Amino acid sequence: QGQFPAMVIGSVYVSDEDDHDRQDKTFEVDASTSPEVAARFKVDLYTGNITMVKGTSAGTHVLRVKVHDNFRREMAIGQTTINVVDLTLSAVMQSGSLRLAN
Repeated sequence: QGQFPAMVIGSVYVSDEDDHDRQDKTFEVDASTSPEVAARFKVDLYTGNITMVKGTSAGTHVLRVKVHDNFRREMAIGQTTINVVDLTLSAVMQSGSLRLAN
């Protein structure tokens, strides 16, 4: 219900022969992404982390991101479908979280 602050919700992924070299990659929202979606989701230039801004409306949002491999001089576009849903207070109060490591 629009109460959460801006938060990182994931990161961009594209298939790459040398996935280990994130330091050689830069990320940017592709021009084919609608202006409304581009205003609601920001992509970190160096990490590819996707941040959802506060007040993003419920719905399905399609974000397309250009990934530049600056070492290999290659470019790919990753498409991510983001489903934002409104939760009732009851659903939030009864929720839990689980974090797995290793």
